[in-house]
Amino acid sequence: MDTPFAGASATPAPTAPPDERARDAQRGFDAVVSVVDMLLGSPLAAVVVDGEEPMLLTAPAHARTEGAVLTLARHAVAQHASGADGGAAVPALPDSTDHSAVAAAIRAGRAHSVALRDDGAGALGVLGIADLEGDRPLDEVTVRALDDVAVVVASQLAARCREVRQSVSEARFRNIAATSPDPIMCVNAAGITTFWNRAAEELFGYSSVDMIGTPLIRIIPERGRGEFFADMARAAAALDGAPLDQRVRAEGMRRDGSLVQVELSLSSWREGDEMAVGAIVRDLTAQLETERRLYRLATTDSLTGLKNRAAAHEALAARVDRARPLTFVMIDLDGFKEVNDTLGHTVGDEVLSCAAARIHENVGDGAMVGRLGGDEFVVVVDGDDVDAARVLGQRVIDAVSGGYVAKAQQVEIGASAGVAMYPRDADSAEMLVSAADLALYRAKARGRGTVHVYEPSLREDAVVQHTLRHELREAFAHGEFELVYQPQWAHDGETLVGAEALMRWNHPTRGQLSPAAFIDTLADKPIAPQVGEWVIRTALTQAARWREHVPGFRVAVNLFESQLRSGTLVNTVAQLLHEMGLPGDALELELVETILTRDDEDTLEVLRSLRGLGVHLAFDDYGTGFASLSLLKLYPVSRLKIDRTFVHHVDVDASNSAVVRAVMYLADVFQLEVVAEGIETDAELRVLKDAGCAAYQGYLLGKPMAVADFARACLPSLPTV
Repeated sequence: MDTPFAGASATPAPTAPPDERARDAQRGFDAVVSVVDMLLGSPLAAVVVDGEEPMLLTAPAHARTEGAVLTLARHAVAQHASGADGGAAVPALPDSTDHSAVAAAIRAGRAHSVALRDDGAGALGVLGIADLEGDRPLDEVTVRALDDVAVVVASQLAARCREVRQSVSEARFRNIAATSPDPIMCVNAAGITTFWNRAAEELFGYSSVDMIGTPLIRIIPERGRGEFFADMARAAAALDGAPLDQRVRAEGMRRDGSLVQVELSLSSWREGDEMAVGAIVRDLTAQLETERRLYRLATTDSLTGLKNRAAAHEALAARVDRARPLTFVMIDLDGFKEVNDTLGHTVGDEVLSCAAARIHENVGDGAMVGRLGGDEFVVVVDGDDVDAARVLGQRVIDAVSGGYVAKAQQVEIGASAGVAMYPRDADSAEMLVSAADLALYRAKARGRGTVHVYEPSLREDAVVQHTLRHELREAFAHGEFELVYQPQWAHDGETLVGAEALMRWNHPTRGQLSPAAFIDTLADKPIAPQVGEWVIRTALTQAARWREHVPGFRVAVNLFESQLRSGTLVNTVAQLLHEMGLPGDALELELVETILTRDDEDTLEVLRSLRGLGVHLAFDDYGTGFASLSLLKLYPVSRLKIDRTFVHHVDVDASNSAVVRAVMYLADVFQLEVVAEGIETDAELRVLKDAGCAAYQGYLLGKPMAVADFARACLPSLPTV
């Protein structure tokens, strides 16, 4: 057969630089490349045709090599060389060392090959595709989509074959046209049909007797006739050297009046003194249906039927480009992760599908609804009225929140929403999404189940947090953190029993910062476990020195949650205690209630191991979180620290006094010690002494101090209180 690459711009793999080959091959295959890039994370795709070198369609940078293309091509050829699939046209390929990434993808089931055929023209070659960076074999949906991609590639190759056939002499054209499986027709300069083959009869329903000698416009709908005459004019100009757009799409009309989408491959020549125009016609019905399926696959979320992330962003950008006011709502499901973790992804998927339906039903006509991924959805509506936006956001939350029955499981979830408006809050689609995301983050931070409308301060805060995260990394590297120590006194008020180590940041431009300014951000950073280890090491080093003056001195250190999850905390503490020559009870680790409310076995095992070392564990800020009484029984804590919120005015505030008594009662039941922190007045201290607290801490008794100040204030004379 005529080679489909003859005269094409694709350059054979061995004779052109990889980047040039990739660019050339993609010409005419742009839609195919776009779909493959959407379907696979790191796609490599090549076409292998008998008599030609493999043609690269797309590849990541590290695989734009002859070795990578040949490895994929050999695999594709091997899959179809036997002819069991209908006799694909496949060449022999040179031996070479397999490209490691391509070979790994093939072994992992992330490669697929398809024989390329054209209806009536037989075998064309083989398409090979591999995902070089996937984490699992290609699934059935992806394979079906790649088969559809192969249909489009085959159509492109077949079209190129037809173009090659047009380059032969007119005499040969006339000889073969009559029996060609493609509809072929010719007209003269006046648009009168001069040739009409059997395939054209089958496509349009008119015989050659009906058509020859009559105007071709009888098969062209009236609305398309202007373009037909323009094509004829271009064909005439091509005879004088003007370029001819050889392939055009058009709409044809069958004898029964039905319409058919076709592609015309045009050519023009002279027959004596007259111009002639020939057209090879291809019925696009099957191809267009395949393209529609591929488009749906590329733009629709398969789980919910909503627009997927890419399509939602594209639709939003299109609306912004119209420069009309609009409202963008970003919705995140509250509690969905727990559903997935406890009941599995099958239940989670059904909940997502139901939630998507509820959103779609409650946003009104004209709204665009999409799923960004996970449990995040978006809604876009016209208009930028703030009150209406809040109402819309709350309506979506109310619709989504509540009970679901998924796979016979009862599920409860909620939702939060962030709202931003164009052009009020952003001048581009990208910045509008960013603004809504910031508003959503604030809504979830304020307790969830709420709507928050974007305000400029949110971006200012985000910039500050971004700067802070960068500065924190530098701060640790440059030794800008410091520990200060707040003394803890025994029940008699005269005996120093220890201190709490508290972080300070000696910022190069903002001065010394307390934990309130940075600790939450630091806790979420990857360096938190390293910083936490530094805190324990530094505090124990100082405790070892002070225990020489105060036997039994204990230092309390606040733990980051990431330290508990690191898997190294127990070994780190054991090693540090050994290095310092300290017993376990020289260290107390303070835990916030939110860490313990996770109620997981790994955390429990870590805490038991720490208690096994003799380390004391304390509930910090007890009473401010959501810890249940069962946690006091479950976890091996040894102390409760009454938060300063309840210590404040405990001498006159009946509610605070009741909380203190309740904590003291629980401590007695579970045989725990109680430390009162935040004591600022003598009256507060008296009440807490009467309540029977084991230790006291607060500005009345000593503020957090640097090492030298602590030694001067607390060690020489041990002041009474």
